[in-house]
Amino acid sequence: MVTEFVGIVTDTIGANIANCHIDLTVVAPAADVALSTDVAITDDAIGTSYIFSIADPAVLTPTTAGVDEAIPRIAWLCPIGTIKAHCSAANTGNIRWYIVFKPLSPNSFLVAAA
Repeated sequence: MVTEFVGIVTDTIGANIANCHIDLTVVAPAADVALSTDVAITDDAIGTSYIFSIADPAVLTPTTAGVDEAIPRIAWLCPIGTIKAHCSAANTGNIRWYIVFKPLSPNSFLVAAA
């Protein structure tokens, strides 16, 4: 169960017009599930943060100042699969994603992408 998921820009996003959203690719039954809406990320500065509303799907919300005083508590039940950021265009820059999750069984685990 994912309870928090936030992104922080660590290298300024480039000027190419691009949108980003978060998906979960589920293994069985095979499906792609939208966890968030699209958001424009063009020219986002270092320190910009991304949080998610508690709507369905969640609204991916950037904050240029980086400070979010009240982060909504999401609850995503995620079976075996991969959480992925999908961007509409190639661009420079980097977003570092942070996740908090509660394992629902002793066999639950999380592996960060290489």
